[in-house]
Amino acid sequence: MKWFLLLLPLLFLYRVPGEINPVRALTSSSSASLRFPGEADSLNASSALTSLSSASLRFPAACGGVSEHNWDNFWIDDWLPPSFGSSPLVARSSHPSLKPERGEIRIMWYNVENMFHPDDDTIAGDDEFTPEGVRHWSYGRYRKKLTAIAKVIVASGGWEPPELVGLCEVENALLLEELVQHPILAPYGYRFLHSDSPDRRGMDVACLYREKRIRLLGWKVYASESGTGDRGTRDMLHVSAVWGQRDSLDLFLVHLISKYSGAGFTAELRKRQVRYLVQLVDSVHQIRSNSLKVLAGDFNEVLEGYSMEPIRNGSVGGDPIRGIQTEGSLGSYKYRGRWSRIDQFLVCGRVGPNRLSGSILELPVLLTRDETYGGIKPHRTYMGYLYNGGISDHLPLLLDISGRPFSIRVEQGVPWHSPP
Repeated sequence: MKWFLLLLPLLFLYRVPGEINPVRALTSSSSASLRFPGEADSLNASSALTSLSSASLRFPAACGGVSEHNWDNFWIDDWLPPSFGSSPLVARSSHPSLKPERGEIRIMWYNVENMFHPDDDTIAGDDEFTPEGVRHWSYGRYRKKLTAIAKVIVASGGWEPPELVGLCEVENALLLEELVQHPILAPYGYRFLHSDSPDRRGMDVACLYREKRIRLLGWKVYASESGTGDRGTRDMLHVSAVWGQRDSLDLFLVHLISKYSGAGFTAELRKRQVRYLVQLVDSVHQIRSNSLKVLAGDFNEVLEGYSMEPIRNGSVGGDPIRGIQTEGSLGSYKYRGRWSRIDQFLVCGRVGPNRLSGSILELPVLLTRDETYGGIKPHRTYMGYLYNGGISDHLPLLLDISGRPFSIRVEQGVPWHSPP
């Protein structure tokens, strides 16, 4: 009997290879410190952080780590770059972007594909993304996607999440508040910047920032001029920040008008938006000439496209606007079997001796097989009106900035929103 009692604890520690170790299971979306109708209170941020820190590096043997699209069974460490080689889903290139070198500051851009809050808003465009709507967007589906986005943000930094995260296709501030308060993100001290835009579908651009690593100078939204007088599209978000000693950054986040009814139908409207964006950046440069200007967003057009001509031929303070190459990747978006780089980072201003490197985050769990055109594609949330269980039809982009400071002073002069 004494020997049995001594061996009893070992029975609980024993685990058949391949099975889930409950110690390393990251808190699921149901254990978030958020409350949803009919659900009980759950774990707080500190317990979630403990669960994160107890994880060990291991990657699921399943192709791409995806198993029945059950996001609650994914762990952050399963998403990190060192284990990527075990996944056949990422065999399309050499992929230097799988393990990008972390810069002094990292910026992430992510189109999160129709991220609506299930509560019915006053905007008619969100009616289909409610529990009673045609897409049956339930609290459970919302909670799983919110958890998955939080995991992507953390995994994108390899346990040191990006200082700045630009998002588009988010509905409202309530959603963003629940995202930054999620136990996965709460330990990192994110806050968010957001303003409701006049977009007919209620889709906005937003920014998350880590206030302990980034000092916010101010932020402002600008109407995304389409040249028609129609205000029914997304605003542009301008964020000015400082990190380190006095390194300053002006970040412009955009989501230009999409190619609905065909690329040619909206090409001229996008071109006018791009021209307005260049004018906006140049006007800020006249006030703060010593900051690095970064343009990030879903431009719905590749850099070589017709609508992007004002950027290719334009300049800011006499300095050309340059695209950041994402070597080793075919693109962040796939349409009818063709990859494209419509999500982009562009820079101008005082780059100086700094090293800027861009990458597309191709985590295996963000990809799925393309049964129609072959290869792989982003694992999106919906295929038409059919729930598909993924996160987004876009892949996230990363921009790393390293090196010496690119500004010697912080200049003021633009009317801002006060930091929240």
